[in-house]
Amino acid sequence: MTLQVSSLEAQVSLLMASPPDPAPPAALSLSNSNPFSQPVAPIVHRSAGLADRDTFSGKWTELPNFLAQLQLKLQANADHWPDEPAKVAYCISRLEGDALRNFRSAIHQEPIPGTNITRIVIDFASPNTLIKRLQTSFEDPDPTGTTHMELSELRQGKQDFATYLSEFTRIMSVLNYDPAAKINALEAKQECFRNF
Repeated sequence: MTLQVSSLEAQVSLLMASPPDPAPPAALSLSNSNPFSQPVAPIVHRSAGLADRDTFSGKWTELPNFLAQLQLKLQANADHWPDEPAKVAYCISRLEGDALRNFRSAIHQEPIPGTNITRIVIDFASPNTLIKRLQTSFEDPDPTGTTHMELSELRQGKQDFATYLSEFTRIMSVLNYDPAAKINALEAKQECFRNF
């Protein structure tokens, strides 16, 4: 062992004392002549991960917020998944209860030919196809009717006017009232409060 160390030390000293080699010919690849000059993989900086939000269980009132947060996560952290199937797998991992049962039949195992190994296959090409199925299966069947009901039940109560107005504005954005109709609806709500 001491002999090997001495031999290596002598080789290092010889290399350090000798003049540098001329530039290699263009056809010569440095990676073939020197194993230590292999290209280094670039450092990959992934985006800061947005926190995972609540899972979706199939309650239609929670679907709009769930989808908004899911789409933000997929867009902001697109570099966290290598391909579309990985994104779909992530989306399904955020489901539970009735929502997960709705998608369970789309997940199955498939043998890899020539091996004893199976792989998981998900029958959705992209997160968008999965989101469309979520909307078809769990979206409010009558969003306009539901929003009209929310408007009729809307009360300021003990909350400040800014909070009340924010909820009123959200409802109006669904109903697509023109500006004059919005003002009339707000004044009518305020008139109701004065009569109590």
